[in-house]
Amino acid sequence: MYIGHGGSIVFHSEIQVRYTMQAIAHMLRGSVQSLEVKQAVYDEYQVKANDVLDTTVWGDAGCTSWYKTPSGKIVNNSPWMFKDYWYMTRHLKEDDYESVKAKGSVQARL
Repeated sequence: MYIGHGGSIVFHSEIQVRYTMQAIAHMLRGSVQSLEVKQAVYDEYQVKANDVLDTTVWGDAGCTSWYKTPSGKIVNNSPWMFKDYWYMTRHLKEDDYESVKAKGSVQARL
């Protein structure tokens, strides 16, 4: 199976799993119960993603696709080329998240 920009969904999934594993390791090291992306980081990502999406075929006003909501918002899998997505997610940016400390040791509960 392939998704946008000529790459494999397997590679895209591997990128996401690697990033998630970094987050889990961070949580275990710091006895963190949960991570939540900061609102400013989320908002900045959305602006960047929408800017890229607007330059794609789906951004054309005449385009109708399941990638667009009835209001015209583009909701495809990812606007990034795989090499760019890999680069953006190669390291967990701990400062992008609010951490909630666990009560007691996270590792003890595993």
